[in-house]
Amino acid sequence: MSMIVNRRDIDFYLYEMLDLEGLLKSDRYQEHDRDTVTAILDLAQQIAEEAFLPCAAELDEHEPVFEAGRAVTPDSLKACLKTFVEAGLPAATFDASLGGMQLPMLV
Repeated sequence: MSMIVNRRDIDFYLYEMLDLEGLLKSDRYQEHDRDTVTAILDLAQQIAEEAFLPCAAELDEHEPVFEAGRAVTPDSLKACLKTFVEAGLPAATFDASLGGMQLPMLV
């Protein structure tokens, strides 16, 4: 069981309340289905729990500061963000023609 998210609640919101499956039938999102969304949410949850959660306390204790025109953050954040970026998640909603996954913003 996850420490940070209740996937049953998320699935309820996405599929029962907001009809994500209906949205995925549109021309723009037809490359995706419930299995695709589940895999992406699994990946995002894994990154959150394995990369971000272990350094959360440090990041809370050492907030970013702005020095000499640069944002300075703990080194642990860099590793977390690298994992996030390498997974392609920042571009998840970008058009496929731009290298994104072309996912609905809802996801």
